[in-house]
Amino acid sequence: MTLLHSLLICLFILSPLHATVITLYPGSTTYICEQYPIANTGTNTGLVSALPAGISPIEISATGLTSASFFPESQVSDFLAARIGRSVQLEKSGLNEGPYIFKGLFDSSYILQKKDEIRFVPKDTPLIFEKADLPQNSSLLLSFSKKPASTVTLGYFMPNVTSEVRYLLSHEPKTTKATLNAEIWIQNLSERTFSDSSITVKVGNAPQAEVRHPMVKGVRAADMRLTTEQVLGEGEIIYELTTPTTLFPQTKTRLPLIPETPIAITTLYNLDLSGVQENFTPLRRVLRFRNTTGKALANGQLYYFTKGVLQQIGKLPVTLPDQLSEIDNGSAFALLGKKLSGPLSENKEYTGKKKPTQHTITLRNDGSSIVEIEVRDYIPSNQTILHASHGYTRISSYQILFKLTLDMGKETMITYITRED
Repeated sequence: MTLLHSLLICLFILSPLHATVITLYPGSTTYICEQYPIANTGTNTGLVSALPAGISPIEISATGLTSASFFPESQVSDFLAARIGRSVQLEKSGLNEGPYIFKGLFDSSYILQKKDEIRFVPKDTPLIFEKADLPQNSSLLLSFSKKPASTVTLGYFMPNVTSEVRYLLSHEPKTTKATLNAEIWIQNLSERTFSDSSITVKVGNAPQAEVRHPMVKGVRAADMRLTTEQVLGEGEIIYELTTPTTLFPQTKTRLPLIPETPIAITTLYNLDLSGVQENFTPLRRVLRFRNTTGKALANGQLYYFTKGVLQQIGKLPVTLPDQLSEIDNGSAFALLGKKLSGPLSENKEYTGKKKPTQHTITLRNDGSSIVEIEVRDYIPSNQTILHASHGYTRISSYQILFKLTLDMGKETMITYITRED
């Protein structure tokens, strides 16, 4: 088969050989992996034509593949003219040889420069540019150690395909009954259609860390896939969608991650203190529930639906199965608190060189229902609590927690006495 014959055949190949594999990293870039057919152009070479515009593959793999070039003869002029002055490296250069500056073409040679050294290399020498940004409908020329393979796998990041995890928390007012479900929202801002794609969602890990980069920048041929999964660390969660999905251009697609699941929810109110607070300030409203979905919940945007109103209230933190999760739901202006501190007046019960300090926390409920309140206060780790009017838990070396309920229209005071050790 002649090279011209192969080129004519490849011009009709405008799409991948089979369904796309898409790895979504919510809040970051998306990784696309596709397989393309190779037209045999000779004993040790093959050609892939009509590649998507603007992609920068960092994964090129096929059995026996030794090198890859993105500028076949028909496109070499336009491709290379736009890269004069760019950093470039020879495919078969030594590890310490370092990059050159691409200066242009002369007859049948490339002109490369490194400081005062000018080098001419034959035009059939594979080059690696710092970024392999392909021209419109570019082609890929492949070299093999033996007979060319029939397919090649290309992997690349696609910044104009984005995603985010969203949760909907539906709560029946004045009850503990609620439901929670999760979706992945995918926005395809490109002009391409990704048909029957297999989708994996990876939350909490850096996408670049999952790709084994070569020693030099740019595109390298490889006999192995470059997207081997690493061991997941804390906060990293994978969802594998079982149903293939088609992403149409310039559209947003919603796909279920976790089906609607009943949960029990509690509303409590929080006062977080870090010193003297002379004026009353509103308490924070907190939603608390236990993750009974049976799956780990990744960090994602939470929407709260109650009393016929839908509102965006913040981020759901990473919550493993059976763990408690707390979400800030804004200020409760009918619930107020303040704190005052000062030297304890003369008291024979507390003697010694170091004078005790008295702290008073005042809480007021101007609302129309009984509420649960949690007060977190910070004290230095070198101070001891001598007395407290309410039960408390020392949740760390510098933080204590009071829990209480407060009737509607009532006010109460928490007092405790500390002294430096």
